Amino acid sequence: MITTRDLRDRVAEWALRDDVVEKDYVLGWVLSGVGSEPALRDGWVFKGGTCLKKCYLQTFRFSEDLDFTVLPDGPIEEAEVLALLTPLEPVRFAAANRICVDLGYNGSVRRVEPLSLRIASTGALLLYATKQATREIRSYRVDRIQSIQVTTVPFSSTRPVEFSPRGQLYAPPVARRSSSSSSSTPYRVECPQCGKVFRRKKRGTKLNAHNDQSGYPCRARRGHQP
Repeated sequence: MITTRDLRDRVAEWALRDDVVEKDYVLGWVLSGVGSEPALRDGWVFKGGTCLKKCYLQTFRFSEDLDFTVLPDGPIEEAEVLALLTPLEPVRFAAANRICVDLGYNGSVRRVEPLSLRIASTGALLLYATKQATREIRSYRVDRIQSIQVTTVPFSSTRPVEFSPRGQLYAPPVARRSSSSSSSTPYRVECPQCGKVFRRKKRGTKLNAHNDQSGYPCRARRGHQP
């Protein structure tokens, strides 16, 4: 992690804005992650202005992006790339061996039974798991997981565990709800703050605790019928 002092030193040395220097630092870490993953290292070819700057001409330019050419059979789908760049091997190990994981998320740790990966409509990679304390299936945005600790606590799930012991991680899109559910829940309530729409069996505008579209807690507790 770059310190504030290091950032200021480089700003003074390079005569650039601090946000430009900080972004260059982040791009370096992204390249390090790509280079440490064999499927990306061998399947992608780094090119463009940032390639010249990072590999050949250190003070040539400061680019805004990273450009790659994907070789034949190289990973190109978003789900493939997200799975490769995310440290999910401990989760895969725990799931394949039916062992619980202590998941650091949103500032707290919860013990879960990992089940599967999915890609949300927003493109976010989700981990679906059974929360051991409540037996609820919950989804967790992988990019917001703060820590993963494999425990020695076994679990026996009645739900399918989709993680394979080896090979490429599989993350299909989140399945859309069937139209039959709308007939059993004819009323809709929309949250005025985050825009989420909830189906209800009965009329009413009270909202339960929920997360917004980005996965953060929403404070609204009263909605309206769209």
